[in-house]
Amino acid sequence: MDRHSSRFNLKLVEKALEKNVHILLSPPNATHLVQPLDLTIFPTIKNGFYQSVRSYNKNHPHTSITRYDLAQLIAPGFNSLSTTVIGNGFRTAGIWPPNPEIEFVQNKKKTPEPMTKKGQD
Repeated sequence: MDRHSSRFNLKLVEKALEKNVHILLSPPNATHLVQPLDLTIFPTIKNGFYQSVRSYNKNHPHTSITRYDLAQLIAPGFNSLSTTVIGNGFRTAGIWPPNPEIEFVQNKKKTPEPMTKKGQD
């Protein structure tokens, strides 16, 4: 869970504690670094889709891809997902198994520094 106040609810925390559920909070402004979907799952789907599109374009020159072709083209990406790929997303993010030693330098995007008021730095 990110730390945005709209998603943080005291009743939720109390219920989680009651049920022995652990809530993981991501560092501020860094959810894009620890999302398992962004780390391994979406790239796998995109790669399969791009390969399908290249193959389609090669085999059907001068033919546009229509919305009716999309399911067929994206299917190889979804079919290439495995429990290993999905598990690697959680492992890479340090979510499971929990790994507080993971540094968020894997993503080449810089996380913005918090803004400070003039004279407070």
